[in-house]
Amino acid sequence: MFLSEDFFLKDEWAKKLYHSYAKKMPIIDYHCHLDPKEIYENKNFENITEAWLGGDHYKWRLMRACGVPEEKITGNASDFEKFLAWCQTVPKIIGNPLYTWTHLELKRFFDIDLLVNEENAQEIWDQANKSLATPEFKRREIAKNAHVKVICTTDDPIDDLHYHRLLAEEETELRVLPSFRPDKALNVDREGFEQWVTALAEETEQPITTYTQFVEALGQRVDYFHQHGCRVSDHALDTLRYAEADEEQLEAIFQKALAGKPLEKADIDAYRTETLSRLFQFYHSYKWTMQLHIHAYRNCNTRSLRH
Repeated sequence: MFLSEDFFLKDEWAKKLYHSYAKKMPIIDYHCHLDPKEIYENKNFENITEAWLGGDHYKWRLMRACGVPEEKITGNASDFEKFLAWCQTVPKIIGNPLYTWTHLELKRFFDIDLLVNEENAQEIWDQANKSLATPEFKRREIAKNAHVKVICTTDDPIDDLHYHRLLAEEETELRVLPSFRPDKALNVDREGFEQWVTALAEETEQPITTYTQFVEALGQRVDYFHQHGCRVSDHALDTLRYAEADEEQLEAIFQKALAGKPLEKADIDAYRTETLSRLFQFYHSYKWTMQLHIHAYRNCNTRSLRH
């Protein structure tokens, strides 16, 4: 296979730095979309399809771009049919990082040196699934064997962090910590904002009928997350246009949003600017690190998203 132990290492210094130092260093993942419930339950994957394709939207997007029918991506096709569809896709994506990642994962975790294609699909399926059934391939063991020491999951402010608590009580080698992802608090113009505010009120056990109460509730959740080990926030900012507003204007915007009324662009910008400013002050008081994902344009195909 094209991957060797010195893949990407072009000279002796690179080889020494990687093999003698970097390869053995612990991994601290500040941002991921792993499910803390799945980490806690620590089950084996059913097969390579669940491990590889169960929730990887990067692979899904490539498969769609290559003409794979949705039935074999997120539909009701069998797991092997979905895996085969991915194997048929991989030879078409040379140059894409997923081509390299796919083969690296096979080599490093499964000791499989085969190229991913339709011809090798059955053999890869059999070998990988045999490994995945062993205790060494439970969720936590995979992470530990890869020298992962800290995982920060992506969590909504209203999450109760139940599984983070259980993991903190039980796990000594692998730390699973929450990160504070308040996108729904900022998306004042999106459908479901009013329902989310209601859920926030229930979680904080206090009424939220004003903007001031809303910000206080967010501060309460920041404190709750901090008590459960959180030290990072995480924001998806499609755009960030700075616009100021006073308390009276913010209250009017908030009330319009709660009533489900349409908002002007200037209102949305002012609300996000001022709410972010208040959140940033909370983070600073707890000495948190902020993570900003700027201009990641998601769900741009509204028809596909809807269906």
